[in-house]
Amino acid sequence: MAVLLALGVYIGSKLSSNSTGLYSNSQNSSKLKLNRLIDYLNYDYVDAVNTDSIVEGVIDNILQNLDPHSTYISKDDITSVNESMKGDFIGIGVQFYIYKDTISAVSYTHLTLPTIYSV
Repeated sequence: MAVLLALGVYIGSKLSSNSTGLYSNSQNSSKLKLNRLIDYLNYDYVDAVNTDSIVEGVIDNILQNLDPHSTYISKDDITSVNESMKGDFIGIGVQFYIYKDTISAVSYTHLTLPTIYSV
């Protein structure tokens, strides 16, 4: 019984290490090239190099070449992007829908002081 369990664990570990899932640990030649380049710049290049900025530039360039909607947000910019996405919504607090030529109020929120003054 213990031998079968050990054999199952061994086979399972081999199958999971050969997985080609979305974020698997498998290495391909493109990843290895980039890793070797970064290692070379860090350890063997004659001048000091900020590889973080190079990597961010490469990521940004890759995403720009995918489609016009993909973009990279750096660690430094994420706070301001999150603040701009947070948003403040202005209005009278009524949710409605339009059917043909009729507008019907579905629900409304409690009126707050800024909402009252916006009416």
